[in-house]
Amino acid sequence: MTTITDPESAHNDAVQRMDGAVEHVRRELSGVRTGRASITILDAIHVDAYGAEVPLNQVASLSVPESTLIVAAPFDPSQISRIEAAIRNANLGLNPSNDGKIIRIPVPPLTDERRKEMSRLVHKLAEEGRNSVRQIRRDANEALKSLLKNHELSEDDEHRALDDIQQLTNAHVKAIDELQKSLQPYPEYVSPLEKRMPDKFIYGRKLQTFEEFLEEHRDIRLYKVRLEERGSDFLIDNKRKMLEFFDNIEIRVTKKLRTNITQK
Repeated sequence: MTTITDPESAHNDAVQRMDGAVEHVRRELSGVRTGRASITILDAIHVDAYGAEVPLNQVASLSVPESTLIVAAPFDPSQISRIEAAIRNANLGLNPSNDGKIIRIPVPPLTDERRKEMSRLVHKLAEEGRNSVRQIRRDANEALKSLLKNHELSEDDEHRALDDIQQLTNAHVKAIDELQKSLQPYPEYVSPLEKRMPDKFIYGRKLQTFEEFLEEHRDIRLYKVRLEERGSDFLIDNKRKMLEFFDNIEIRVTKKLRTNITQK
């Protein structure tokens, strides 16, 4: 994390780190077998060749001539046995064979049990990525709060900067969501914890996450930040304003509910 001295440096640091988090998820998911042939499932394989461990794609060209078959053509035929052994021992459930010139790697369809395992793994990797992005958001927000506390940033500039960081967070979380969806043509895994404690609620007949609710009502997020900074002092100083604010939220929610009932 670089030193944050203003909103621009907060933005740039968040972009760089969030991009890295998304790329890490992409690399992790590339090694997950989904039942479709893809050379990305071989990305993590290294071959003991010429006295060194080298990536598979540096000793063979890889192609997918069929939806259930990968072909590896060694650049040096003398290495074909080493390449085949590396693929076989990669714990991917693959059983390669060679004809002396090329290696054929059938990709068998996943069993129901294996699909569930893969679904859980994809969910876990994606959720770890989303948590990383949210942690980067927290780091940026804390840095901005510190600038405000030290009078190096105005409240208006802090508000705009916090909103900018949230927009970056939304975009990067969405990118991870899309990566997850691309690997899950079967029902998405839902952990037992989520089944017991759903992170979604009904709001005007629309299933909405708490993060989405805060995004729709950004003034709530700003009050949350102020409370974290000043605690009870903020409540005492802003009692009337807070009461008016929550009254307004009640009116807006009620209006939305009535609109949805009317449109039903």
